[in-house]
Amino acid sequence: MAEKDFILENSEGAGEIKIANDVIVSIAAQALSEIKGIALGTVADSFVEKLVKKAATGGVKIYADDETKSVDMDVHVSIQYGINIPEISWKIQEAVKQNVEMMTDISVRQVNVFVDGVIIEKEPKPEKVKKQKPAKKAEEAPAEEAPQEA
Repeated sequence: MAEKDFILENSEGAGEIKIANDVIVSIAAQALSEIKGIALGTVADSFVEKLVKKAATGGVKIYADDETKSVDMDVHVSIQYGINIPEISWKIQEAVKQNVEMMTDISVRQVNVFVDGVIIEKEPKPEKVKKQKPAKKAEEAPAEEAPQEA
Protein backbone atom coordinates (compact mmCIF):
# COMPACT_ATOMS: atom_id res chain seq x y z
CA MET A 1 0.00 0.00 0.00
CA ALA A 2 1.29 3.40 -0.94
CA GLU A 3 1.43 6.46 1.29
CA LYS A 4 0.78 9.03 -1.43
CA ASP A 5 -2.26 11.04 -2.42
CA PHE A 6 -5.34 9.06 -3.36
CA ILE A 7 -6.42 9.60 -6.99
CA LEU A 8 -10.02 9.19 -8.17
CA GLU A 9 -10.67 9.26 -11.90
CA ASN A 10 -13.77 10.96 -13.23
CA SER A 11 -16.02 8.50 -15.08
CA GLU A 12 -16.74 11.09 -17.77
CA GLY A 13 -13.07 11.47 -18.60
CA ALA A 14 -12.99 15.11 -17.50
CA GLY A 15 -9.92 14.66 -15.34
CA GLU A 16 -8.93 13.29 -11.99
CA ILE A 17 -9.45 14.15 -8.36
CA LYS A 18 -6.55 13.96 -5.92
CA ILE A 19 -7.33 13.59 -2.24
CA ALA A 20 -4.35 14.02 0.06
CA ASN A 21 -3.86 11.47 2.80
CA ASP A 22 -3.96 14.31 5.32
CA VAL A 23 -7.52 15.06 4.26
CA ILE A 24 -8.61 11.48 4.89
CA VAL A 25 -6.81 11.52 8.23
CA SER A 26 -8.56 14.78 9.19
CA ILE A 27 -11.96 13.32 8.29
CA ALA A 28 -11.27 10.28 10.47
CA ALA A 29 -10.03 12.47 13.34
CA GLN A 30 -13.19 14.58 13.15
CA ALA A 31 -15.33 11.44 13.37
CA LEU A 32 -13.34 10.33 16.42
CA SER A 33 -13.67 13.70 18.14
CA GLU A 34 -17.43 13.18 18.30
CA ILE A 35 -17.12 9.93 20.28
CA LYS A 36 -17.20 10.47 24.03
CA GLY A 37 -14.79 8.62 26.30
CA ILE A 38 -11.77 8.46 24.01
CA ALA A 39 -8.71 10.54 23.24
CA LEU A 40 -6.90 10.28 19.93
CA GLY A 41 -3.33 9.00 20.06
CA THR A 42 -1.20 8.38 23.11
CA VAL A 43 -0.39 10.56 26.09
CA ALA A 44 2.92 11.50 24.44
CA ASP A 45 1.12 12.51 21.23
CA SER A 46 -1.24 14.70 23.23
CA PHE A 47 1.67 16.45 24.94
CA VAL A 48 3.44 17.14 21.65
CA GLU A 49 0.23 18.44 20.04
CA LYS A 50 -0.23 20.91 22.90
CA LEU A 51 3.31 22.18 22.41
CA VAL A 52 2.99 22.49 18.66
CA LYS A 53 -0.71 23.52 18.77
CA LYS A 54 -1.45 21.07 16.00
CA ALA A 55 -4.76 19.35 15.31
CA ALA A 56 -5.22 15.98 16.97
CA THR A 57 -4.59 13.65 14.03
CA GLY A 58 -1.48 11.85 15.28
CA GLY A 59 -3.39 8.69 16.14
CA VAL A 60 -4.62 7.94 12.60
CA LYS A 61 -2.58 6.39 9.80
CA ILE A 62 -3.90 5.35 6.40
CA TYR A 63 -2.67 2.91 3.79
CA ALA A 64 -4.04 3.55 0.29
CA ASP A 65 -4.32 0.72 -2.23
CA ASP A 66 -4.37 2.11 -5.78
CA GLU A 67 -5.35 -1.22 -7.35
CA THR A 68 -8.55 -1.67 -5.33
CA LYS A 69 -9.17 2.08 -4.81
CA SER A 70 -9.56 1.49 -1.09
CA VAL A 71 -7.84 2.33 2.18
CA ASP A 72 -6.98 0.56 5.39
CA MET A 73 -6.70 2.66 8.54
CA ASP A 74 -4.95 2.32 11.88
CA VAL A 75 -6.49 4.32 14.72
CA HIS A 76 -4.61 4.70 18.03
CA VAL A 77 -6.72 5.84 20.99
CA SER A 78 -6.74 6.07 24.75
CA ILE A 79 -10.00 5.09 26.41
CA GLN A 80 -11.54 6.45 29.57
CA TYR A 81 -11.52 4.03 32.49
CA GLY A 82 -14.75 2.04 32.84
CA ILE A 83 -15.78 2.07 29.18
CA ASN A 84 -16.40 -1.26 27.42
CA ILE A 85 -13.44 -1.57 25.03
CA PRO A 86 -15.01 -3.84 22.37
CA GLU A 87 -18.16 -1.72 22.26
CA ILE A 88 -16.32 1.61 21.87
CA SER A 89 -13.98 0.03 19.31
CA TRP A 90 -16.95 -0.97 17.13
CA LYS A 91 -18.29 2.58 17.40
CA ILE A 92 -14.89 3.93 16.33
CA GLN A 93 -14.74 1.58 13.34
CA GLU A 94 -18.24 2.45 12.16
CA ALA A 95 -17.85 6.22 12.62
CA VAL A 96 -14.54 6.37 10.76
CA LYS A 97 -15.72 4.09 7.95
CA GLN A 98 -19.00 5.96 7.42
CA ASN A 99 -17.45 9.45 7.47
CA VAL A 100 -14.57 8.65 5.13
CA GLU A 101 -16.76 6.77 2.64
CA MET A 102 -19.49 9.41 2.71
CA MET A 103 -17.18 12.39 2.21
CA THR A 104 -14.66 10.93 -0.24
CA ASP A 105 -16.31 7.99 -2.07
CA ILE A 106 -13.21 5.97 -1.14
CA SER A 107 -13.89 2.44 0.06
CA VAL A 108 -12.61 1.70 3.57
CA ARG A 109 -11.65 -1.98 3.78
CA GLN A 110 -10.74 -2.05 7.43
CA VAL A 111 -10.28 0.17 10.46
CA ASN A 112 -7.83 -1.30 12.95
CA VAL A 113 -8.31 0.10 16.46
CA PHE A 114 -5.36 0.10 18.85
CA VAL A 115 -6.09 0.93 22.48
CA ASP A 116 -2.81 2.45 23.65
CA GLY A 117 -3.87 3.60 27.09
CA VAL A 118 -6.52 4.11 29.70
CA ILE A 119 -7.45 7.57 30.93
CA ILE A 120 -7.95 7.63 34.67
CA GLU A 121 -9.35 10.91 35.90
CA LYS A 122 -8.06 12.18 39.18
CA GLU A 123 -10.68 12.81 41.78
CA PRO A 124 -10.97 16.48 42.59
CA LYS A 125 -9.42 17.51 45.86
CA PRO A 126 -11.96 18.53 48.45
CA GLU A 127 -12.19 22.28 48.76
CA LYS A 128 -11.00 23.76 52.01
CA VAL A 129 -13.73 25.54 53.85
CA LYS A 130 -12.68 29.08 54.61
CA LYS A 131 -13.44 30.21 58.11
CA GLN A 132 -15.56 33.29 58.17
CA LYS A 133 -14.29 36.14 60.25
CA PRO A 134 -16.74 37.45 62.79
CA ALA A 135 -18.59 40.52 61.61
CA LYS A 136 -17.36 43.82 63.02
CA LYS A 137 -19.54 45.21 65.75
CA ALA A 138 -21.40 48.32 64.82
CA GLU A 139 -20.21 51.29 66.87
CA GLU A 140 -23.66 52.63 67.37
CA ALA A 141 -26.63 50.44 67.92
CA PRO A 142 -29.71 51.60 66.07
CA ALA A 143 -31.88 53.77 68.27
CA GLU A 144 -35.32 52.51 69.07
CA GLU A 145 -38.04 54.68 67.75
CA ALA A 146 -40.49 56.00 70.30
CA PRO A 147 -44.13 55.48 69.47
CA GLN A 148 -45.64 58.64 68.13
CA GLU A 149 -48.83 59.85 69.70
CA ALA A 150 -51.34 61.61 67.55
